[in-house]
Amino acid sequence: MPKSKTVNSAHINHLGLVRGTFIGDGSLSVTAFSQNNKRFYESASVTLEEDTDKLIETLSNFQNQKIQVDFGLEEIDEWFSFGDVIVFVKPIYSGYPLG
Repeated sequence: MPKSKTVNSAHINHLGLVRGTFIGDGSLSVTAFSQNNKRFYESASVTLEEDTDKLIETLSNFQNQKIQVDFGLEEIDEWFSFGDVIVFVKPIYSGYPLG
């Protein structure tokens, strides 16, 4: 089994892409939040289908020290299920720039 490199939480990280397979009924939104929910980036909603596993890729271009990715639906009676989710994160700075 390949080992993944752990992203250091002290670094400034770049969230570039969220990829996963989803099924469901409704509009799925993917939102990236910063530490303490002070900043966020919401991607365009994706319409899900019940009968097929849909590969969804959402571009984010979001930078922060700690990042939370949230999956949500817009209506009460909508649902989704996922098979796998891959989050592409890359450390870009070893700390906040001094200025």
